[in-house]
Amino acid sequence: MRRRAVLGATAQRRQRAFARAIRNRWGKAAQRQQRWFARWLPHMWDKAAAAKVAADKAKRAAEKAAAERAAAERAAAEKAAAERAAAERAKAAADKAAADKAAADKAAADKAAADKAAADKAATEPQDLVRAMLERLAAAQGAASEQQDTLRAMLERLGLRAPAPEPAPTTAPPGDWKTRKLFEVPGTITEQMTQGVKDQVLSQLPEGVPFENFYPEAVISYASGKRPQDCAGAGPGMYYAADLVKLLNGRGVQCFSGLHVPPGKDWKTFMLRLKGHRERAKVLIVVLTKALFESKPCLDEIHTAVKKGITLLPIYFEEALPSKPNQWTKFIKDADTELMVLDVQEQLGKINGIPHPGTVFTVPDAMHRILIEVEKHVGAQRELRSAVSAGHHGVNDCQV
Repeated sequence: MRRRAVLGATAQRRQRAFARAIRNRWGKAAQRQQRWFARWLPHMWDKAAAAKVAADKAKRAAEKAAAERAAAERAAAEKAAAERAAAERAKAAADKAAADKAAADKAAADKAAADKAAADKAATEPQDLVRAMLERLAAAQGAASEQQDTLRAMLERLGLRAPAPEPAPTTAPPGDWKTRKLFEVPGTITEQMTQGVKDQVLSQLPEGVPFENFYPEAVISYASGKRPQDCAGAGPGMYYAADLVKLLNGRGVQCFSGLHVPPGKDWKTFMLRLKGHRERAKVLIVVLTKALFESKPCLDEIHTAVKKGITLLPIYFEEALPSKPNQWTKFIKDADTELMVLDVQEQLGKINGIPHPGTVFTVPDAMHRILIEVEKHVGAQRELRSAVSAGHHGVNDCQV
């Protein structure tokens, strides 16, 4: 037991010595290893860290490049999509504009066709109405003429004096009368034409009534409106007045104008029909043209009619007439003339001319309205009118 114990102690001592030796050896080795690690480990660490940093940097660069490439591709795709969308929008806008233009052109063409059809209808219907009116008037005049012949024959058989026959209705408008043809004005008015117009007007004086005794109830005020190519004292207004005389005379309404003044007579005798002792005027027909507002005689005539209470009947033959500040301005040299102009303007301003709006050239049936208005104011005595009425062929039968 003791030996075992001694051996055990010895073994223990050896074991502890061996352990110390091992520890020392390993300690030294460990120290050497520690010194090696202390010497090389920082370097290895820095190298690994640098490698890691480089790897991270390369990774980030690769990721950045990939992101930039993806962004560039995305931007390119978005740009291409935007360009496609813009192209599609432009194409849609162009298609819409083309469709709108085609629709507008079609609407304009349709409107032009409708306007033309309406204009043709408007131009045709009044002419047909006037033509029918004139045909009925001619029929009435023919029946009246037959009745007059019968009555004259009866008077002659009784030994009584038959009244002088009315002038033949050659001055009435022809059956295919149109306003533009009725008031047609030559491109140039010569002296021979002027004399022919005056002779035609004078030929319509009642048979056996001299100029000095001719005082009708209707009077016409007009201005010639001389153009550069016309002879002295002539112009479109002369034709307008002459045709009005012809038209009214054809309806049995006698009227007076400056064209009735014979050669050698003072034209101022015209004023006697408005303010003389024998004047019988009830209506003054005013031919509205630009030249009227530049004529002092016309101003005097209209002002006289206003003072005498004679009805004014303005008829539009021209459009775009001068405004009030530009009417008869060159004659306003004193207060009396200015007051005269103001009186005339005030009276004309109260009256709607015929036609309204437009002119006798743009409103073909305006002349029918003019005839009705004139007959409304004058008391024209047509020969054997009662006999005509008994035959039911009066003027009212010719109204449309």
